[in-house]
Amino acid sequence: MIPGIDLKYVEYYLVGALYFKQPAFFVMASDHESEFLSYEELTSAMEVGLLSNAVLIHLNPLLNKIFKKIEVGSNFSFKRPVTNNQNIVCDFMNQEDFDSMKLIKTNGKITEMEFEKGFSAKVPYHEIIKNETDVLLTTKISNSLVVSTKRAKRIKLDNKEDFKNA
Repeated sequence: MIPGIDLKYVEYYLVGALYFKQPAFFVMASDHESEFLSYEELTSAMEVGLLSNAVLIHLNPLLNKIFKKIEVGSNFSFKRPVTNNQNIVCDFMNQEDFDSMKLIKTNGKITEMEFEKGFSAKVPYHEIIKNETDVLLTTKISNSLVVSTKRAKRIKLDNKEDFKNA
């Protein structure tokens, strides 16, 4: 029973599946008791290693067979494994201030990334290259005056030291 509500856990998950199209699972773990879980609960448990050995029954397709007049939808996808280079790209996106990013793939794998950041003419060069070791600067000049500068940085992901220095 759910405290404060006259509703059993199984009913809670079935209502979520039937009326709110929430994916529901019956989980039989080898080292735990069987229980019902939502998709979010299931993926969280998998991420922390609680369900390394379990049998999962997706209830929504079963409910479709039982309740033929009610379409029990279930839009979700299991999280795909993320490669080390994909993690590096995500980490860099969170750390770096940039305007645009380009990923370069070789044989289907991300091997390099390029970041560009634009600056107005008011930003001095020493601020643009602060803490940088290997960047390309492009200066746009109009009517003999500097109007903007663009900083481009390319990082090869095969060499983890490049990322650490970025």
